Amino acid sequence: MTALTDHQFSEEFVHTNEIIEQNAAFQAHAVKIAHKLDVAKALKALKRDEKTFDALKNYVSAFTVEECEGYNDDGEATAGVRLLELLKTGNASDLLVVVTVQPGSTSLDFVKFDIIEKMAREALHLLYE
Repeated sequence: MTALTDHQFSEEFVHTNEIIEQNAAFQAHAVKIAHKLDVAKALKALKRDEKTFDALKNYVSAFTVEECEGYNDDGEATAGVRLLELLKTGNASDLLVVVTVQPGSTSLDFVKFDIIEKMAREALHLLYE
């Protein structure tokens, strides 16, 4: 993986394997970023990837960079906050993690949050291997 400098953006995502849980598909993606503006660039790059395009209709994300942090719940109350807390607890910085969710026919309720967190942890592990 190349070093990031002066607002340079690398599209070198790491991707977990997709898992299916009660007819819903989950996959996590992580990438190093150098600036908060890279978040939009990274999401745009992820949307261009035909393997993730459809899944990005439903996703949660979190990022930390410099003195800035943020998240997107995409309607999944507290899911983005939980991802951000995961990053902060692990002292992660300068990265974006995205978990895509393709809903199934069965409601996952609270199990969904555990799966989202598990997938994010796996993506972070892959990023730092």
